[in-house]
Amino acid sequence: MKTFAQAALFPTEAPLDPTLPDLLPFYRDHLIASKKSHHTVASYLRILRSFVRDAGAGRRLNAYSVRTIEAYIARVRYGDGADKTVELNAAALRHFFRWARENEFMREDPGQRLIFPRAQIKLPEIPSIKEVDKLLETAAVDPHDLLLLLLFAEGGLKREEVLALLPKHVNVRHPLHVEITVPASSPRKVRVARIPRDYAVVIEAILEEAHPEIPVCTFSPPSVSARVEAMGRLAGVRPRITPASLRHFCAVRILKAGRTIDEVHAYLGLASPKDSPIMRDIYVTLAKLPL
Repeated sequence: MKTFAQAALFPTEAPLDPTLPDLLPFYRDHLIASKKSHHTVASYLRILRSFVRDAGAGRRLNAYSVRTIEAYIARVRYGDGADKTVELNAAALRHFFRWARENEFMREDPGQRLIFPRAQIKLPEIPSIKEVDKLLETAAVDPHDLLLLLLFAEGGLKREEVLALLPKHVNVRHPLHVEITVPASSPRKVRVARIPRDYAVVIEAILEEAHPEIPVCTFSPPSVSARVEAMGRLAGVRPRITPASLRHFCAVRILKAGRTIDEVHAYLGLASPKDSPIMRDIYVTLAKLPL
């Protein structure tokens, strides 16, 4: 019996021996259905097209071997040299050939025997608890600066989420904390962030002055990063504090508080740990270090 992909590609009893380009539309649909990010989908398809150009567009799928893939990876390594680039190319090819074998387009999976060491993970530099406390103390002079830092360090929001935050997304009446309904492109991606209730009075004062249809943080994207870095320099805590480093701090703090890595990813609006193993490894590693 034909698989769904086979039946869609070959509705008649034609030989099931397609070329790699024949399968790309169906593989793309599979990636999207698997909830891969737009970046991952685009990267994997770009790598596969590059692989086809290198190996020959007319080659039938079952003609690919481990040697074909290793030769391509070797050329990628020679041309770029970056471990992360090599790892991404190997991951894309492994994933595609596994999918092709599972859908019985191939007699065997040539990517199964590929062995490439993972790139060395470079841990991001994150501030300590004392440094964040000092940062918040310095920012308290301006309530808007304080709220900006809290959204990153306590709420774990991304920069674009902070800039889209409207007064209606902020609930200062919650008995335990200030509740932030993080705006998202679809209801499925909506999540709730929390800021300590100690800051409710300050945040409520900002909301009283805000227009209901204008974002609470009226910064431009570049000025958000510049403002955060400037506050870091003013507090004298580190050469460079960024929205990303505060978001990493939030993740590690939650993990150290006893939450699971799945809960941390959900709180920050990240893909599941299974789909983003690099971030999972980074956070798990950082959680073992003193904060």
